[in-house]
Amino acid sequence: MSILQKPTLVGGNVINLENTGEGTSWDVSGFSSGSIQVVVTSGAFSSGVLTVERSNDNTEWFAMATATTISSAGITSFDIDTNYIRVRVTTANGAAGQVRVSSNGRL
Repeated sequence: MSILQKPTLVGGNVINLENTGEGTSWDVSGFSSGSIQVVVTSGAFSSGVLTVERSNDNTEWFAMATATTISSAGITSFDIDTNYIRVRVTTANGAAGQVRVSSNGRL
């Protein structure tokens, strides 16, 4: 079994929590599972919510098979059944804050 680090494709890997809709995506085609790590880089992660979504074309986005949201720093794991995943802000943070988001996949 191989572990590969996938590079960020869209928007870099720092997300401003005060901007609903801001996010980043990764090409995960060929991977069976993955994880996303979120680390606070400035401010606080107080009331913001990040949602993990999936897509086959990197344009139209849908909920994961099992709804996956992130509301604090940490690591979230999931199965992959599409070509792309993304993390985006679905609930803006109550105060300014930024998080660094990174991904890892397993073939």
